Amino acid sequence: KDSNTEFVALRHRVSSNVGNGDGAAPVEDDGMESVNAYLMRRTKMFNQAARESPHDVKVWIDFAQFQDQFLALTNKRAEAAQLIEKKITILEQALRHHPNNETLLLMLMSETEKIEESSAVLSQWNRICERNYHNPEIWHAFIRYRKRDFNTFSVSQIRGEYDRALRSLAAARRLVKDDLHESEFAIIDFIVEACRFDIQCGSTERAVARLQAAVEFGCFSPTGVSEAELLDSFETFWECGEPRVGEENAKGWSHWFDANAALKSKLELQARHANQPSTDVPPPPPPPPTLAREEVVLGGGWEDFDKNADIEKYEENEDENDDSVVDEDADDVEPDAVAIARLEEQLEAAEDREVDDDIINRWIAKESERDKNWLPIRLMDADEPDDDVGTIGIIDFDEIKNGLSVFTSPAAQVRLCKHVLRLLAQAEDFEPDAKNNEFGKHIDYIENVEATRQPYSHLAKAFTKFEMSKESEAHVAVASENVWLFQMEGIENAWDTNEPTRITFIRNMRRAFASRFPQEVFFTNLLKPNAEQVKHLLSGAHGNSLELWANLAVMEGQGHHKSLSRKIFTRAFASAPSLGVFFGQSVSHLAWLWVSQELREDPLDSKNHAKSVLCSLAHMSLGKLVQPDTWTDDKQSLRQVKTAFEQMAGRALLGGGVLSAPNLPSKDSSLYGLQSHGVALLRCYDTFLNLTGDADDVIDVILNDAGLETQRRMINAPHWHELHCVYISKVSGHRKRSSIERALRVFPISPVLLLEMCALEYEVQGKQRMRRYLDLALESTPSALLVFCSLGLEVSKPLASNPRAISVFERALDRSAPTSHTPLLWLIYMRAYVMSGRMSNAKTVFLRAVNAVPWSKSVWLYGLSHIRHVFTANERSALIDVMREKEITIRTDMYEILLESAVDA
Repeated sequence: KDSNTEFVALRHRVSSNVGNGDGAAPVEDDGMESVNAYLMRRTKMFNQAARESPHDVKVWIDFAQFQDQFLALTNKRAEAAQLIEKKITILEQALRHHPNNETLLLMLMSETEKIEESSAVLSQWNRICERNYHNPEIWHAFIRYRKRDFNTFSVSQIRGEYDRALRSLAAARRLVKDDLHESEFAIIDFIVEACRFDIQCGSTERAVARLQAAVEFGCFSPTGVSEAELLDSFETFWECGEPRVGEENAKGWSHWFDANAALKSKLELQARHANQPSTDVPPPPPPPPTLAREEVVLGGGWEDFDKNADIEKYEENEDENDDSVVDEDADDVEPDAVAIARLEEQLEAAEDREVDDDIINRWIAKESERDKNWLPIRLMDADEPDDDVGTIGIIDFDEIKNGLSVFTSPAAQVRLCKHVLRLLAQAEDFEPDAKNNEFGKHIDYIENVEATRQPYSHLAKAFTKFEMSKESEAHVAVASENVWLFQMEGIENAWDTNEPTRITFIRNMRRAFASRFPQEVFFTNLLKPNAEQVKHLLSGAHGNSLELWANLAVMEGQGHHKSLSRKIFTRAFASAPSLGVFFGQSVSHLAWLWVSQELREDPLDSKNHAKSVLCSLAHMSLGKLVQPDTWTDDKQSLRQVKTAFEQMAGRALLGGGVLSAPNLPSKDSSLYGLQSHGVALLRCYDTFLNLTGDADDVIDVILNDAGLETQRRMINAPHWHELHCVYISKVSGHRKRSSIERALRVFPISPVLLLEMCALEYEVQGKQRMRRYLDLALESTPSALLVFCSLGLEVSKPLASNPRAISVFERALDRSAPTSHTPLLWLIYMRAYVMSGRMSNAKTVFLRAVNAVPWSKSVWLYGLSHIRHVFTANERSALIDVMREKEITIRTDMYEILLESAVDA
């Protein structure tokens, strides 16, 4: 076509500003402009802006992104390589002014990968990582590149890159002088990501061992000792056979360290006393005991030497005896010879036996069964293996030492322990509790939601229920297992079982975490303690936990002991000021649980008592202790209470709370910004306004005023998410939809918010509108969870007659899409075709999958077992050889199956 006749209508747009991030390039007038004129004008504007403002990073980023629009408008694919080279030139120019800018570096490497050879790309990546060794995002992008390069991929190389990244981040952490929580968060996230990779490769024992080591060293290390000295001692602890966290009778490596140090000091003291000269005449030595020879322990290994000499002498005598009677005992030797001959025949038969479908099916069955092994074993407990397969579960210190750090930030320690439970514990630990309006509380796993089972499983059940809402619940439960969306293989805790050893292991971990962090009631609640157990905890290290006192009061209230419940609440409430600012801030949690319990009762007395509790809380913030039962209700007092709540709300957004401190946390502190007790305080404020008939909507105002950066700050994001969920639960109609949209702009991949939006659309039959929303969201924020929701809308139809679902799959799994490296999506796609009987399509998807996610053992095994009819036995055997070449963990030698088959035959 003649480009001069192609016009782009650009009407009613805002004035053009280079660097405004608007790729559509608006103009000022209502006229028409040809494509060539538009492109020339924009190019000239960008060139001028880059010359005048070279230090404005946004100008360079927009200039580089404009090249994509240039290609789309000219529609000349033949010139694509030239435009990529031009884009690279622009980014290289930008990096001269901003050499360490993360965005520019990642954009440059994204374009370089399109036109350069793998060796050149790898060299450039290595140079960038060396210069930016402290930047976790650079390391994440580099490892993603290494994982998706199938030709050079191997498991050992990716593990080496994870170890290199962890060493670099640990070195960078040692240079940080201020608050360490951000650098420690980065190390923790890399440890968890490396463990996810190991689990997906089939090395579950290695992942569990690494998590155990990270928790022991990072959270349970003794204080007052240098990290280098601790690392030397930790190697001894790891190899000595002492129980580790999660195992039975584990006391923690800190306890072992202290006991070992005490024993060492005692031995040194005894040695010093033994070396001191004595003026006393020593008594004569006692006569040596009479011992049998086998009881004598000789030093230097001589005992073994003597034993070997005896054995050799005995063997010589036996040989002489055998020679003298060889003719008489020939019949006794014959059975051994026959057995050996039979074994040789079986070995020859195994070597000659073809690897057919039966052999491969046996191999898959045995390999799948052995994949259930998850607990690392110690060298002293292991059988003596004669090959590499037998050593898979033995994890020595060198395999887990990289990234070991003593985490000084309590927030980092808690984060690590939560992620450990997320990978190892059961799904119900993190199910949203919508019944008690607490369904937004555990959203701190949204950062790693791409590869944890819980949100996907919950969403799959919800979508099945939405699509089959007219059916009975029993029918839905049965039908859900036959829906192609229910493919939970290939993600971390897909190996989660109810095997007794696993249940005990997780329970021991929960107990260890609850004991280590008494102020984190989250861990204590996972133990599901009853009232007597809570009382026992409160009599020990948890005595200052106001949240736990509140839980006890709630339990008594649920047991219809209302007066006892109020008595416990009152006593704990009065003790808050004496606990200090850190522990005392939890009084807002206590007040909220108290008020919630009172409001669940219908009588007017309960509402008045709830208002009294809130007023007493406000007076506590003013330094006055007024018990709720002595509160007097008058207008002047209510005005004072509202003013006090306004002041507390302002402090809550900065990390403060009910009890005023001399100084609020600094902006670099992990305690800065909205915290859990702050959310409880804002809920108390909102409830007070409702009880007094005030029209102010304080939570709505706060959410509107808070910026994206403030809400997305890693340490505060879970609490802002919870606040959004609190507001969504109290509104309805069009306000509910707008509030969900507002929350999704901040947390676009929150499974809780997406489920709320989908449920709302199903109510008003706006399914098409939800599809449009998800399509736009995937363009701006590609995410496996968003893809999963898009597929959930199509779950009612088989894939063979579902072009919309196929389109979603193809866009998400396109090689250039970030979501193409999610094993779960490939497994769902394969299963959908298998359930539709389209085996040839399933084979094509499988071959694409092993190229995109070669580390996922679940993908390999699913294809070999469920799509076996479209592969010959030789092809399946060749695929297993590729698995070995890529170093996927294989626990069963094919020769073992051949030998078993030969014996059976």
